[in-house]
Amino acid sequence: MPAWNPKCVKCDSNGRGEGSTFTAVFEMSGKQVAAKGEVVEFDQFKTIRFRYQYDEGTMQGSVEESYSIKTESPNRVQVRHVVDFKNSGLPLWVRLIIGFLGRFGNKMGREPLDGIEDLLNFGND
Repeated sequence: MPAWNPKCVKCDSNGRGEGSTFTAVFEMSGKQVAAKGEVVEFDQFKTIRFRYQYDEGTMQGSVEESYSIKTESPNRVQVRHVVDFKNSGLPLWVRLIIGFLGRFGNKMGREPLDGIEDLLNFGND
């Protein structure tokens, strides 16, 4: 995960595919947050969806993240990334702001899809 997600500073996995678990440490705003994760859906080269469970002080919840991969041609792959904050424990107004900024805001720095794009680069420089 650190290979493509700049916020993930450490990740240890236990197994591979659906049902496997992992631990991850994310650094956000200078603070490190640990999360336990589980792969809840896995279809190799097509879909991966995982759920992070975290318990940070008074905030408890989970975030689901999914990647859908669609091969459009031998040299072109489309990756769709969705983050679901519905069960995150964040207040509704915060989730609305996240959704608004994600849809209409300007990109600030690298995002997970940038790292995945680098990893999937087929030499099309």
